[in-house]
Amino acid sequence: MKDEQSLDLNKERELQKQIAGLAMEADPQVDLWPNIKHQIEQPAVKYGAPKWMPWAIAASLIVSLGSVALSWQNLEQAKMLYSQQQDQNDNRATDEKTQVEIIENSYRVAKVSLMKNIVSSNSSIDAQLMAEIKNKLFDIDAAALLLKEAIRNQPRGSQLPLLLKATYEQELEILTQISKLDKSIRLI
Repeated sequence: MKDEQSLDLNKERELQKQIAGLAMEADPQVDLWPNIKHQIEQPAVKYGAPKWMPWAIAASLIVSLGSVALSWQNLEQAKMLYSQQQDQNDNRATDEKTQVEIIENSYRVAKVSLMKNIVSSNSSIDAQLMAEIKNKLFDIDAAALLLKEAIRNQPRGSQLPLLLKATYEQELEILTQISKLDKSIRLI
């Protein structure tokens, strides 16, 4: 092992001698200073935007402004359509209210006429039958009140006025039958 250590020491000493023999500075083989001086004195290269860049910016601004204008126009059209739809809905609601008033007025006229007929005739209808008829008429009146309330709460329900009309027609039919019944009893 000592032999190996002494060999390593010998090699190291020899390397140290060779290092001491080397020159501390080396002159370059080619003179680099003129080239460095030339690059320093040269004006700096200015990198500018490509020639097409202003056109690209202008085109993007035009597209942006165009899309804003188109969006604004679409918004105005949507507002106008919404306003027209609201007007139509208001007109429809007014038409339905007018329709309900017409139905009620014609119903009242027919009911008054039939009631006068029934009252003016000497009624000989059974009291129990008359009580049942009054109960049915009361139920129909209650249904009509509920329908009127539903029409007020939901004026756009186009089927509700028709249902109210059918209810009134049912009541008028019962009153007509009572009127006929009273006349047929008198004939017998």
